[in-house]
Amino acid sequence: MARPSHCSAVPDQRRWPATYPVCLDQIAALNAAAKKASDQGKLLLIEFGARWCPWCGVLQRALSGEDPKRSTPKLMTAKSAFVVTRVGVSDIDGGRPTVVADGQHILDQFLLNKPGAKMRAYPLIAILDPRQPKRVAIRNIDDLQVMREKRFDPDRLATALDDMAKFVRGQGPEPTEPSRLWRKFLQWWNS
Repeated sequence: MARPSHCSAVPDQRRWPATYPVCLDQIAALNAAAKKASDQGKLLLIEFGARWCPWCGVLQRALSGEDPKRSTPKLMTAKSAFVVTRVGVSDIDGGRPTVVADGQHILDQFLLNKPGAKMRAYPLIAILDPRQPKRVAIRNIDDLQVMREKRFDPDRLATALDDMAKFVRGQGPEPTEPSRLWRKFLQWWNS
């Protein structure tokens, strides 16, 4: 797949809120992460996002554990069940947002195999067991944002990850997302 035209240059990571491997072969990177997860007996957590997306950066800092306000022991325990990988779906090229072809292809394949799933906003997360790749949980997480504090609620994020993992392992029901009205209420309440 074609790389964005700026990929020949070394990107300045300091100017972007999030990091995604948009200049690499993301399909190969996803396959390598799936193999690693399979070898370790873990699930694969995939973050779909964009380097220009501030909430993608917030999610990455929460999952890295580098900020105690964004990470809690409950979230770090939930995260330990996963190998985390990132797929860049959009990037900035020439000062304008642009689609990253192989990232969009990966996202489209996940959404095609999950009827009713759609991406509402960046970031979107997917969890799968590499040994049973047909069983996938996909979730928009914009309802977990605490807007006034510019962070995700780490305990609600941990619960969402746990619920998704249980479904993928066949130990629980498929997680659902809040309705559009409830989502709007939560955004208002947390702003």
